[in-house]
Amino acid sequence: MKRWIALALSLALGLSLSLSGLAAEEGLANFTRSAEAAEPFADVAEDAWYAAPVADARALGLVQGVGEGNFNPLGDVSLAETLALACRLHDIYHGGDGRFAQTEPWYQVYVDAARARGILAGTGEEDWTALAPRSRFAVLLRAAFPEEALDAVNTVERLPDVPEDAPYAPAVLRLYRAGVLTGSDEYGTFRPGDPITRAEVAAILSRMADPALRTAFRLKTDVGAELLRSIAQRSDSRYGDAPALRFTVDGDEYLLYGGEADGVSQLCFMIHPAVEEGMELEVELRVPLRSDRTLATVRLRFDGETMVETLNAWNGEFSPTEGRLQIDGFWSENDLNVSNDSGMRRAMRDWGEYCAHTALGLLDKTLRDRSLGTLQDLGYPA
Repeated sequence: MKRWIALALSLALGLSLSLSGLAAEEGLANFTRSAEAAEPFADVAEDAWYAAPVADARALGLVQGVGEGNFNPLGDVSLAETLALACRLHDIYHGGDGRFAQTEPWYQVYVDAARARGILAGTGEEDWTALAPRSRFAVLLRAAFPEEALDAVNTVERLPDVPEDAPYAPAVLRLYRAGVLTGSDEYGTFRPGDPITRAEVAAILSRMADPALRTAFRLKTDVGAELLRSIAQRSDSRYGDAPALRFTVDGDEYLLYGGEADGVSQLCFMIHPAVEEGMELEVELRVPLRSDRTLATVRLRFDGETMVETLNAWNGEFSPTEGRLQIDGFWSENDLNVSNDSGMRRAMRDWGEYCAHTALGLLDKTLRDRSLGTLQDLGYPA
């Protein structure tokens, strides 16, 4: 009898260890979908781009609603919520059920778990209730999975708005290569400093957990970003905080540099040709990259006074294809009015046309010299 009891205990122990071993196996197979179809969220439209990702993430048990049948797809996500998501991904991948004991505050258990599991580096305190920027979100979720869980399906060497030396760059690039992140446009723009929405989180979580949902893509080369990198690498001067190239053509000084206005990267030319009788016409031509407009800021200096007029070049004021510069507007800075001075307007037109054409010509030559394409690649007509 004792022998049978011992045998039964041995078998039971062996079965228990076997089942335990199965449960503890690591891998993406641990992410399973609920067999029950849930009622769709009331605030997730069927034709919304995020409808399918939200449904997938919900079926995988990775997201929940916010109450009253809503999901709040455009809502922001905090650092604390990001830690919770990363810990759940890590726990399920390593054979757990993704559940953690509740603490006060609620997120402390996730802070402790993230540190213990190598998801969160350092021991310093942060405002965990603050919004999570996209860069930080990517770093934390990348740390939830080992290398083998993020096989590359894309070749991505760089991104337009992710500096190669940024501390978050390796994590972001890894997620792009794995098809988890896809960017916000055809160039793969990441927007690292922006907050991330719940809809975007649902898409990322579903792709993390289910490789079949990961996206293979081919990014379009961002010619403008490549050009700005080239200028930065070859710069011999600076204009403000921007690296610049300074050179002279036919006695006129030119400055080529990159800048940003209203969140749009721009290639800028500063041109200082001399004008007779002590007048100097300074032209700054700003070429928005990935845009269909050229903004030319023309400054005329006369007896130390400055007048400024901004021309929206793609609405007819300046047309490279038609070869004309139309000066319109009321010049009134420093109590000077030259709007009716035909001679000065003619000088402005002539010099402005010359400088704008020269600037665009230099831009095109710079693109060609560096094998980065042509003006047409930046969206400008031949």
